[in-house]
Amino acid sequence: MENLKILEQFQEPEIEDFDGFIDHLETHHVNKNMHLRKARQKNKQRVLGHLHMAKFESKSKSLGYIVGPDNLECIYELYKENGNVKLFIREYDGDTKELKRVIKNLTKRLFGRASQESNASDDHYSNYKEGEFYLRRNKEGMAYSHPNIQNALRQGVITENFARKIKKWGFELINP
Repeated sequence: MENLKILEQFQEPEIEDFDGFIDHLETHHVNKNMHLRKARQKNKQRVLGHLHMAKFESKSKSLGYIVGPDNLECIYELYKENGNVKLFIREYDGDTKELKRVIKNLTKRLFGRASQESNASDDHYSNYKEGEFYLRRNKEGMAYSHPNIQNALRQGVITENFARKIKKWGFELINP
């Protein structure tokens, strides 16, 4: 039942926008992936809202993984079927209210990021804040045993499952 309430937040994009996103995932980077990060305010402090990895699966499907504080974790598929774009949540845990907020803006943020990355003149890394965690593409990925991953696990920023996928999905976790 709760899964249906979460899916009600999904705003179905135009098929052309989805196709452009899939093409971007497939061609923009050797690892066929992308990442996003969302910050939020808590007690007048900037804190992590969530980290988000997405990767190319096929011409009609991408796979995504979102993780954040308070054990927020969501694995989803975004796919095309019968001329429509669908969202399937494979599994989720954590704050349902926060997950609804993430899902509501999911395609807007993903497609916006794909558009931004397509413009080579944009500087995507100029807003790193000291002490915060970020994902960055890395062809070899980052080993689970790396101190940044272990530190993020200790702080509860990422989950065990998310940490184990960082290398496989072609990312590293940085902490400037």
